[in-house]
Amino acid sequence: MNFSDYVVYLYTLVMTNMKTTLYILPLVIVCILFDNNILPAQCVHVSLYSYFSKLPAPPDFPSHSALASDSPLKFEDCTDLDATESTLGSSLKVPLRSDIFKEDALIPQTGVAFAEEKPEIKQEHDELLAALKEMQAVRTEYQENFRRLEEVYAKHAGAGAAHIIPATRNKIESEQYLLNIYISHMKPALKKVDELLERYHYGDEARSAQTKNVFRGAQQCEALILSDIIERLKLERITISNCARIAQQK
Repeated sequence: MNFSDYVVYLYTLVMTNMKTTLYILPLVIVCILFDNNILPAQCVHVSLYSYFSKLPAPPDFPSHSALASDSPLKFEDCTDLDATESTLGSSLKVPLRSDIFKEDALIPQTGVAFAEEKPEIKQEHDELLAALKEMQAVRTEYQENFRRLEEVYAKHAGAGAAHIIPATRNKIESEQYLLNIYISHMKPALKKVDELLERYHYGDEARSAQTKNVFRGAQQCEALILSDIIERLKLERITISNCARIAQQK
């Protein structure tokens, strides 16, 4: 396997792992809807909307001369993104990429059925769940668009080494545009969830496992959305860095 083929392989491998992570979020939604007590109890009492302001803009694809002359390490530096993700994980008191199905993270059974909740708590539950579904709908729509970009890229980059850099340029530029639109649509959806969590004190007055799961699941979904955006930005930088290595190999 030559270096160019290895770059395509590496990109595919990373994207496969990233997709695996992205699929966690719908799974969280399913767990909430079916009242499974498997969400981290630590993910509560943190406002996450402000993290959007900490996200850097997607990277611009460099000129060919910059790719051929600048150090590849310059393009793949993710110190700022690592710091943001670390701060996010510390705020939640759980690692963002940890297995959410750990036995020690189960919400204790309360013995209280949802039907026994106070009417106002049931209303809080329903409002938050509706907002959570709206947020997930935004993510699902744009996840499909990102997937199409990845398929087009794989097709053109796989045509040979000469096609990798122009194909990557097209992908990065398209993804930059799409990511900006995605974030602009996600921000109000996540803000709505964030405001409901804060208004209803993160479900502190809830007694049933079903209601507690919705509140904790909402916080986890917010965190995973933000973390997925960070991971996508990291991947873009790494991809540009690999193009620099190809350009300098010639």
